[in-house]
Amino acid sequence: MNKIIITAEDTCDLTPELRKQYNIRTIGMNLTVDGVEYNSLTKPISSDEFYKAMKEDKKVSTSLVNEYDAKQFLEKILKEGYDIVHIGFSRNLSGTYNNVLNASEQLKQTYGDRIRVVDSLTACIGQGLAAIITSEYNDGTKSLDEVASYAKEISTHVSHVFIVDHLKYLARTGRISKLTAGIGTLLQIKPVLHADDEGRLTNIQKVISRKKSIQVLADKTIASKNNLSDKIFIAHANCFDDAIALANIIEKGLNIKPIIVDMSVIIGCHTGPGALAVFFTSDQRQ
Repeated sequence: MNKIIITAEDTCDLTPELRKQYNIRTIGMNLTVDGVEYNSLTKPISSDEFYKAMKEDKKVSTSLVNEYDAKQFLEKILKEGYDIVHIGFSRNLSGTYNNVLNASEQLKQTYGDRIRVVDSLTACIGQGLAAIITSEYNDGTKSLDEVASYAKEISTHVSHVFIVDHLKYLARTGRISKLTAGIGTLLQIKPVLHADDEGRLTNIQKVISRKKSIQVLADKTIASKNNLSDKIFIAHANCFDDAIALANIIEKGLNIKPIIVDMSVIIGCHTGPGALAVFFTSDQRQ
């Protein structure tokens, strides 16, 4: 039985330290800022520079991991003698999942049935949390199908609740309508959103102020966190002070210190600066 490596797209927002600790490998994501191309791993752009460009309304965009790059990434690991469980970016948020799946099918012809692609039903560090928990389960005694089945089950228990500061970015990428964004901005509505059971972003609550919306994130975490994992992650898009405030409320309520990470600019391209998200395990996804 081959050893198994857990992989994900770099949208999982795992720090280099966490990737090393849990032996998780990631494939870089491409983005373009004002006509200049970047890659999250090989040619990164700093979050400060990226969000400054967004605030100045410069054109920013992301692109999918194409089948060729996915195939190159996976094949390198197969050649090292590992089997692979890939924890993918929600297929209902990105076409990258399907490209990785297609690449794995192509590789099957040469390397056999040694890759499993699992839909994390989420993104950002929620995808990373699913990868971490799966990596902890992958202790060298489990089969490829056992690890993949566990990853699939875990993904249904990772909650992903977040707020954004400006609705226009979600409207620009088609997550909400421009009319809804316009009305929400006018009324200063701060929607609380989550990734539902199908991995789609949906609105679950509307509040008026930023402070209240942060409290809602904390309340949902405190009320729903289960014991499946002892980790709580907070990801922020250039709003560290708000992340600290959220972490303090959660720590006081659960006696668990959340881990704060930067939200990748790949995710931030769609949410905009000021996005704040919390990820944790729960009996039912929040």
